[in-house]
Amino acid sequence: MYATATPLTTATRNTHIASRAVAYSIPGVAVDGNDVLAVWEAMRQAVERARKGEGPTLIEAKTYRVVGHHEGDPLTGTYRTQEELDLWKTRCPILRYSKWLVAEGLATKEELTTIETDVNRRIQEAIAFAESSSLPDPATATEHVWAEPLHPAHRNRVQCPRTQDGRAELAGCSPGRHRRRNAARSQYALPRGRNR
Repeated sequence: MYATATPLTTATRNTHIASRAVAYSIPGVAVDGNDVLAVWEAMRQAVERARKGEGPTLIEAKTYRVVGHHEGDPLTGTYRTQEELDLWKTRCPILRYSKWLVAEGLATKEELTTIETDVNRRIQEAIAFAESSSLPDPATATEHVWAEPLHPAHRNRVQCPRTQDGRAELAGCSPGRHRRRNAARSQYALPRGRNR
């Protein structure tokens, strides 16, 4: 419904995102993103299509952010009303799914409470661990940001076997060839341990 604080209706005249799939000749499906079972079914069908080689599916899972977009973002008063927020809180996917599990006899309220307690305990332990840990080395800031190697063509690159004195064992493997290939790679790679 919003891009940060801009209503979708302000950003585009076509608010039916799933309908845009037709431009790519793929199916588009709109689903209640707060309905766990509906999302599961839409995903099941999309995965089944993909595994049969029938291509991707655009799934528009319509959901809502009941918290601010960022720390300090006011929940209401600037771009949404208290009534809107309260309405969407009643559609909480966890509460809806929990009620369904109990109604279907698949879980008891006590079992779900135990799960919730355990999850909250793990979260608190993770927070305590993070807050008590030392700050990371700034030199690692760019690690795991880019694929290594960055260029997919270099992923399965075959290195020429070498003799003990460093010469290539196979015809066609020359130091010059390696230098040219590594130079081509370097235009895509970020230097390790440096921020940009």
